[in-house]
Amino acid sequence: MDTAEIAWAAGLFEGEGCIGVWKTQKNHVLPLIRLTITMTDRDVLERFCAVVQCGKVGGERRYGRPHHKPAFVWCISNRSDVERILLALLPWFGERRSAKAREALAEIAKLNMTCEYCGVTFRSHRISSRFCSVKCRNRWNYLNRRPAERPSNVGRPRTI
Repeated sequence: MDTAEIAWAAGLFEGEGCIGVWKTQKNHVLPLIRLTITMTDRDVLERFCAVVQCGKVGGERRYGRPHHKPAFVWCISNRSDVERILLALLPWFGERRSAKAREALAEIAKLNMTCEYCGVTFRSHRISSRFCSVKCRNRWNYLNRRPAERPSNVGRPRTI
């Protein structure tokens, strides 16, 4: 992406865009992070979409009264795309918008966790996740059982 195009996209997002971060009260549900631009100029939104290289422009919607112009919406909530776009546009944001972008990036960073069994860093799908896979979770559960609870045939050679 060209620096001038990124600066243009940041200016458009600064004026017309919205960074939404919806946190939930439950620990097992992830926060929803969404970037949205709503405006009446479809060609401008399509140019923005081409610059940031993700998302698409939604069909026309009518807000307000029938004589109002139709509005078009660009919206994404894929965390990797949101993170990439915010990091690219952050240097050109103003004070208030950059604070909101940093808040969204902090929420995304909370999802990077370390597996308790193998130590691999992974991006969680739930806040309460402790393991990178079902296999790691099952191995950890097996190793943390008391010896009396383990199956008796485990560890014995197989007989054919």
